[in-house]
Amino acid sequence: ISPAERGQFLLAYMDLLLRERVGEETGFRHTAPGQPDGSPPPTARGRERWVINKLRALGSWYTKGIDRGSQLRVAINSAQSIPELRALIEDFFLEPEPIGL
Repeated sequence: ISPAERGQFLLAYMDLLLRERVGEETGFRHTAPGQPDGSPPPTARGRERWVINKLRALGSWYTKGIDRGSQLRVAINSAQSIPELRALIEDFFLEPEPIGL
């Protein structure tokens, strides 16, 4: 599997998790109580926190044995939001010349 295929898989999996059970009455709270205008909090909560944790678990396994994989795992484990996590994956797997983390 190429690095680009790994990155595309992780991004697609993240999108799938973000859409999972969105239309259900019960489940994840999408907006924290008292959050003005429904604007997102600075760090992920609820569904987004759950997605980040799922990607952390998968990322640990999916990046094992690849060049600079340990650096990516540290960065993924430090991610505080979905956009930050998405950028880490894109920069690591999809950039023509990988950048250092």
